[in-house]
Amino acid sequence: MLKKFTFSTNLIFLCVLFISCDGDNGPAPSNVPVLSNIQLVDPVHYADSQTVSVLVSDPQGPGDIDSVWGNYLVPGNPGSVRYIRFHDDGTNGDAAPGDSRFTSRFRPATGFILADYALNIGAVDLAGNSADWIESAFSVIDTTTPLYPVLSDVQLELYHFYRDSQTVSVLVSDPNGPEDIDSVWGRYYFDEAIPIYAHVLLNDIGINGDLIPGDSRYTAMFLPDSGAFIQGFYKVNIWAVDLDGQQSARYDTLFVSADSAGLVSPAFFDLELDIIHNYTDSQTVSIYVSDPQGYDNIDSVWGEWFSVDNPFPVNHILFYDDGSHGDQSSGDGIFTITFMADTGVFDIGLHYLSIFAADLDGHQSDQFDTTFTTVGNPTLFNVVAPDSIEQIPGDTVRVTITVDAYDPDGLSDIDSVFFTSTRVGEPPDPDHFHLYDDGDVSAHGDLVAGDGTYSLIIQVDESSIPGDYIFKFFAYDSDGNGSNNPETMVTVY
Repeated sequence: MLKKFTFSTNLIFLCVLFISCDGDNGPAPSNVPVLSNIQLVDPVHYADSQTVSVLVSDPQGPGDIDSVWGNYLVPGNPGSVRYIRFHDDGTNGDAAPGDSRFTSRFRPATGFILADYALNIGAVDLAGNSADWIESAFSVIDTTTPLYPVLSDVQLELYHFYRDSQTVSVLVSDPNGPEDIDSVWGRYYFDEAIPIYAHVLLNDIGINGDLIPGDSRYTAMFLPDSGAFIQGFYKVNIWAVDLDGQQSARYDTLFVSADSAGLVSPAFFDLELDIIHNYTDSQTVSIYVSDPQGYDNIDSVWGEWFSVDNPFPVNHILFYDDGSHGDQSSGDGIFTITFMADTGVFDIGLHYLSIFAADLDGHQSDQFDTTFTTVGNPTLFNVVAPDSIEQIPGDTVRVTITVDAYDPDGLSDIDSVFFTSTRVGEPPDPDHFHLYDDGDVSAHGDLVAGDGTYSLIIQVDESSIPGDYIFKFFAYDSDGNGSNNPETMVTVY
């Protein structure tokens, strides 16, 4: 009986001890996700996108995370909330998929307001458990820092066997970092006269001719579908686009496709001259001449110059590489001539210049044709506009259009610069869209005031009518003299 009583007493004591210990240990471990180590861009330019990332941990493991999201209030409008979703799949700004750092890249359709933004981020797991919200903030500023990608140091084979593939590469930088580059494109033309061209996509991931992935040098290796380049000159046009849709300036270069016997004639590269030229000034023209047999094999370089109103050459001019006639350095392969009309005054209008070279073996280069314009009135040139603009549902695409202006009496004599936009197949639209040279990046897209580049931001949204639009440009000086009227076509789709 004593043994039985003792056993019961001990059992009751152990039960009480167990209950007491369980209460002292506190609540069971939590299954709720935890957010930490938030990273974002601060400050951010009003026209850029914002990239925010947050580290998410879960007691059940990364696979238990169902979703991560956030919201921010639009300053000055307490009732206006914008929601954003975070990703860990290598998209939308996420750098490394599956690393538990969730990222969101976002930008309002019309750009950020210049103000401070409060940001809240939350997460939920597959069981519906919600993490504690984490908060942060960033400021939106205005700045003159360029927003566009920049191309430099293009490399390719200048002389190229017509049955070989061509490799071209370009160094790409972006004010917002290398991860802001969305794509780099090229297209090539034959002899610059045939409108047929082909697009190539350059990459920085170690394929298709790219040597070092992630070094900001983008590369393409390409060959026409026929398996052979046409023999002659090719122009390559390269540009880059960032994640906000901002395009770099176009970079043009040339290469020569040779036949199986090899190229034996001299070839031209890197022409320099004043495209817009005051009628009372002399004109200096320089061109780089290369010969497969070497510099010493070049015998002579000359040109024939005539105006648009006179189809016959009015002057034969000889180019020099001896440090005279405007040539800067003797023997560097750059041949130069400084010349002027015999009367001392160029005729106002378009002028043609054909350049030739011959080697000591009697081989003559292909004819190289160029033009320049002599002006007395305002002159417009170098129109920069996208070939096409894509409509994005729920978004407004902002694109900057620019044109350079020249006036022989100085830029201060230019009274107005504008363009008209006419949809192909419709009557001309009488509306004028004025461009500005005021340095107002936010309002007009103009980078530098008073530099002769006139700019305007146009917007395309869901309400825009798709089609091909002809943009025609005009300028007038203070005396009412009109300019030439360059045109460009932009496709909205």
